[in-house]
Amino acid sequence: MKFRCLCIFIILFLFLGVSNSFKQFSLFSRVPENDNKRPAVTVSDEIDGIQSLSSCISYGKLDYTEIFFNKLTNKCVISKSEGLSQMIVSSGYIHMSTTAESSTDWRMHGKSQYWPVYSGKTWINAQKECLKYGSKLTEIETVEEYDFVKSIAEEIDAANIHIGGTDAFEEGNMVWWSSLLSENLGPGLWTRNQPDNYDNNEHCLNLQRTSDYKLNDSNCQSVFPFICERSV
Repeated sequence: MKFRCLCIFIILFLFLGVSNSFKQFSLFSRVPENDNKRPAVTVSDEIDGIQSLSSCISYGKLDYTEIFFNKLTNKCVISKSEGLSQMIVSSGYIHMSTTAESSTDWRMHGKSQYWPVYSGKTWINAQKECLKYGSKLTEIETVEEYDFVKSIAEEIDAANIHIGGTDAFEEGNMVWWSSLLSENLGPGLWTRNQPDNYDNNEHCLNLQRTSDYKLNDSNCQSVFPFICERSV
């Protein structure tokens, strides 16, 4: 067990160390002042039948900077920044951008700020992205904090959302990554029959939409959106 823990710490150090050796995927932040609007021109693509904002973002390419998603019509509009020069009113759209002045959308609760990241990453790469902003994957310590984080998860509206717990150090002992303190929210906030360590390969914590965003364990290599947290 000590050898296993040492290996995991080495892996975390290698992956979480700040490095620019590979190109990051674009991170989208919400632009609420453009809600219920969409570009009139310079639309790069329109896709119908998109069920969630995260799915809409996944259709974008690295040179696309603006995403408009309409949950009412399940339409995804992808554009470059030039499309923002002419906007029209169109009910139901929300706007996500990589070019907004505020590149991160931090939400205040208690003594922490929280940032929803809609682009998907593995658990380790999500931790690394949070660290770039002086934060960590969200570590939920109280029921009140859970309720707040759940509201952000509902806004992201993805099937699963990474948060900062792991039992990679000791199977069955889910701890928060930054403190190594055990998760103690109680079984009522876990998805039914979870954690189950399916296929002996689920060691990272997420929130699962099918259980109304209760806790669930998953493969750490799964690519999900995530929520960062930092103290203020």
